[in-house]
Amino acid sequence: MDRLSTEVRIRSWGGVSRGNIRTIGFHRLYRVRVCRECGTMLRTYDGTDDIQGNIVRYIQDCPVMTFRHSHQHVSDVYTRCKSDLNESGLTILDFASMTPVTVSTFELGLPENGDFIMDGPFDEPDEKFLKRQQVAYDPSK
Repeated sequence: MDRLSTEVRIRSWGGVSRGNIRTIGFHRLYRVRVCRECGTMLRTYDGTDDIQGNIVRYIQDCPVMTFRHSHQHVSDVYTRCKSDLNESGLTILDFASMTPVTVSTFELGLPENGDFIMDGPFDEPDEKFLKRQQVAYDPSK
């Protein structure tokens, strides 16, 4: 299987270099890993006596980005509109899709692996999943 999250790599020419792209914020997605061939939710098992298993779940943070010259203006607009967006049930991803100078990795389909996206957070605290993911992908820590 591939990694659960990948760094966004931007190949750039001219004025669109990594230094000219700024992050407005992140939207946290709660995902469930599925088989690419049949769509069945994947499970992990704790030994031969475990017949039910645990569904493989992970957290993915999707950055919302803009160009450096628009960053301050877009950030100010988002800060002013944040409470109105929340009241309307909209997220920073919706803000990114409504704003022509912002884009999110979710809109771009990066990374697109076909996993299910949950409606809300998992029952366990986020720290449990983030710590497990850090150990899985950076064993030196």
